Amino acid sequence: AQISALIDQLSENERFSFAEHAGLNGLLSATYRQAQQAGARCDFTIDLPAEVGMADADLVALVGNILDNALEACRHCQDTAYIRLEMARRGNTLLLRCENSTDGKAPTLDTRKEDRVNHGIGMGTLQRIVDKHHGELQYRFAADHFVLEFTLFLVFITYGQPA
Repeated sequence: AQISALIDQLSENERFSFAEHAGLNGLLSATYRQAQQAGARCDFTIDLPAEVGMADADLVALVGNILDNALEACRHCQDTAYIRLEMARRGNTLLLRCENSTDGKAPTLDTRKEDRVNHGIGMGTLQRIVDKHHGELQYRFAADHFVLEFTLFLVFITYGQPA
């Protein structure tokens, strides 16, 4: 439902072709448009098939939280705002790396949004999804940027095929 609503919000001329997965592509298109409006450069390198190998809800929650946090950090930057997202599936492994600019004033995972009750960094959600897929999540702060990386292990079940 979230994916459909996101896709419906985008007019035909706002849709870009970043990924074969329709929901992920809708999310990336919306983020790209928001980044442009905020004056941030946005680079997506996505090497995923249409069927990623995990629940759509998990995929959208995972990438959505990461990009929302990256956009929020970019809003505090001046001329150097950027988001670089790379995703690939290699066999049964999903790899993601996101780097975004920061102003260096908040080297913690705490939200800088005014409504701290209803907004957070989403790290709990990210960690639950990473744990569900027996993955590994790493992040680091630098003076002017933040990097988040993870590896997930996907399980594919083939029905009707001998084991």
